[in-house]
Amino acid sequence: MLPDFDPRTKSLNRRLRGRLNRMERELQFAKSAERRKDAHEKIMLGGLVAKAGLRDEDKAVILGLLVEAADALKDHDTRERFRLRGKAIFDNDSKADIDAGRTSSADDRGLLRPAG
Repeated sequence: MLPDFDPRTKSLNRRLRGRLNRMERELQFAKSAERRKDAHEKIMLGGLVAKAGLRDEDKAVILGLLVEAADALKDHDTRERFRLRGKAIFDNDSKADIDAGRTSSADDRGLLRPAG
């Protein structure tokens, strides 16, 4: 900071401190939003692992499966086969949600369970 020698310097210091504080708040907000986005993405990916029936599987096994799957996805036909299989599962779940009277927006996040 500049020393407060005259009124112009004091005024400039005050404005600079205000701008700095505002920029620090904006940076904190951006970091917080990024953390929330990252956490949401991890929760969604965890939900996919659970949906695949791997909730109780060893973490090393899950990672090994994912690494092998990532390698397999390099082949276009394999990628398309996996995509179609996943889409069919999602479509089937959506139909089951409609039959059970659930809305898709909350159920897409895995928050709703059948009533009863």
